Parts: sequence; C-alpha cells; structure tokens
Amino acid sequence: MAHARCAEMVRITSTLDCPYCEKAEALLSYLGVRYSKTVLNTTAKKDAFKASGFTTVPQIWFGDRHIGGYTELKTFLKEEIEGVAHAARS
Repeated sequence: MAHARCAEMVRITSTLDCPYCEKAEALLSYLGVRYSKTVLNTTAKKDAFKASGFTTVPQIWFGDRHIGGYTELKTFLKEEIEGVAHAARS
C-alpha cells in the first residue's frame, strides 16, 4: 500500500491552529503513516513559504511528489488504495 512505501518520505508544512493541517495529520496517523512536519511559526519561515509560491496550508509531499492540501491528500490516498485493490483482484 502507498502509505507503507512512502512512510519515511511524507512531509507536511503547516501552521499553528490550522484545522485542515490537523485533519491531514490525523488521517496520516490513522493510516500509520509517519511524517515530518514543518510549522510556519516565524515570519522568516512564512516568508520563505510564500516566496516558494504557496499560499495555503497544509502542503503535503510524498517524496518529491507534491500532493497539495488536505483535499488532495484524500484523493491521492483513495486513488492509491483503489490501485492496490485493483492489483489484488488481477
């Protein structure tokens, strides 16, 4: 399954008191996926994040693949699970 393959490579960029960041972290934790987290808790971190072209959090990566936010994470995981299920039926 995808979360086993990518467990060491998942990164989340978040802010404090971000409900969608918390949902993304809860979903990954529920699935047993380990992740590293960068919290944008200083002006310098926020400025660097914005300079990279991002304006919302969370931002999630699986390895070098940028997934997006919480909604995109759910879609990504659903597609990965469907792919595993399809392969198991084949």
